[in-house]
Amino acid sequence: MGVINQLDDGFGISIGGGGGSTPPFAFGNALQFDGVNDYVSFTPVTANEMTISLWAKASAADGTFGYYFSSDTTGTDREGLRITETAGGSFGQISYFDGAAITNLHLLSSPLDWNHLVLIRNTTTKALQLYVNGVSVYSSAIAAISTNNIFILGTLNGTANYLNGTLDEVSIWNTALSGTDITNLYNSGNGNLATNYSPANLLAYWRMNGSGTDTTAVDEQGTYDGTLNNFPTSGMWVVHLPYNGSDADANAYINAAKITDLSEIAAVEKLFSDLKGTGSTTNNSNIYSKFHALYPISPTSLAASAVNAVNPATYDITWFNSPTHTTSGVVGNGTTQYGDTGLNASTVLSSNNNGITLSINNTNISNASECGVRDGISEAFELITFSSTFRSRIQTATLGDQMTDSTTPFDNVHTAVRRGSTDAEYYLNGVGTQTNSTPSGSLPNGNIYIFAENIVGVGGNAFSLKRTSFFAIHQGLTDNEAKDLYDAITTYNANVIGGGR
Repeated sequence: MGVINQLDDGFGISIGGGGGSTPPFAFGNALQFDGVNDYVSFTPVTANEMTISLWAKASAADGTFGYYFSSDTTGTDREGLRITETAGGSFGQISYFDGAAITNLHLLSSPLDWNHLVLIRNTTTKALQLYVNGVSVYSSAIAAISTNNIFILGTLNGTANYLNGTLDEVSIWNTALSGTDITNLYNSGNGNLATNYSPANLLAYWRMNGSGTDTTAVDEQGTYDGTLNNFPTSGMWVVHLPYNGSDADANAYINAAKITDLSEIAAVEKLFSDLKGTGSTTNNSNIYSKFHALYPISPTSLAASAVNAVNPATYDITWFNSPTHTTSGVVGNGTTQYGDTGLNASTVLSSNNNGITLSINNTNISNASECGVRDGISEAFELITFSSTFRSRIQTATLGDQMTDSTTPFDNVHTAVRRGSTDAEYYLNGVGTQTNSTPSGSLPNGNIYIFAENIVGVGGNAFSLKRTSFFAIHQGLTDNEAKDLYDAITTYNANVIGGGR
């Protein structure tokens, strides 16, 4: 799968021509370090008085400590700024190393989030200062200010103390920036161009906007391009959230799910264009507004897979007993694991205008309720497998009024809709296979589950072992719309997991 090309705004979005205006600041990409052996080296940046600015976040509290940057490999003039990565109370402790001793400067309140750090060695005041997110958090006199060479990012010396985290917008000046400059550089968390502040003294500026297999961290000042050492051949360039592509709805989902992988972001943007009829589906139907909830089952994480892509924070899935997440989808254990969408079928869905879609990509055929809710008597809205058949019960008057499909295994895209009181349809991979004209009943008064059915008043039942890569709750779709939804799902899944379904 391809990656996002880094153009004018850092997000792969081409800025329209003609105006010649400078695009607003955007973070674009960032460089992720694995904490094992990768680092960036460059010709030493030499200065006496110095300001170093960087944006950073830790990946996990699973190491000892890692260096954002360091200077000479040996000697008492060696200098570096590090973050403590242990899982104990000191996780996120920012410390300064002067070659002989470690000085603790500040404990970050949220090291797993982006923080803007500015370290100043001031020859006028003979002081060492640290700013975090635009605020001075440490200032202390130091015995001497010596000329130093900053020459490496992501490790102390290229052999140990590797950073397990992500760096962005790293810049070095041979002067002490003012507090006002630093506040403006932080810009309430929105960031700003380093070139806007004391540009005559700006020695090096790595925006970290590489992508794909780029092996160079480009210095915008043109002198100190950095070489990526020991990074995987696929690269470790990720998006610095918040993302700001051309589709506001896609942006909202990407940021809510905290998706940083460039390939997944490209797949999400393609998915949204397909759903809106501007992509490459068979009929180019605009079905985006027909979704109550849409779960692309992100390969990023189980938490990301819970996000309702069409309206984040509304009907996000609450997972119970931690279903297994893989890059191919999410799967329950068949006994206790499931997800609650928080979407009540009777209060959210429209009677005789509703539907549900599920993409399964493993071959398990055991009896289970794959998703849905029923009242235990006569009202149901669910997809189940039973006696080697796949069954849909969409606003049924009795549980016997169902549509069945015996195509096994069940690793397909299943869509069931109700378009009227006597019009229920079932689609297998976008093709209609079953119709039911029995008059509809009522929608059950309970939340829709995934990997189980919610029996109103009882809870989870008939837990599933089938791996799901896409799940959606929507209005009743037409034949063309069901085909286009299938197209959109298979394209998205092919792009993120390579399987198509």
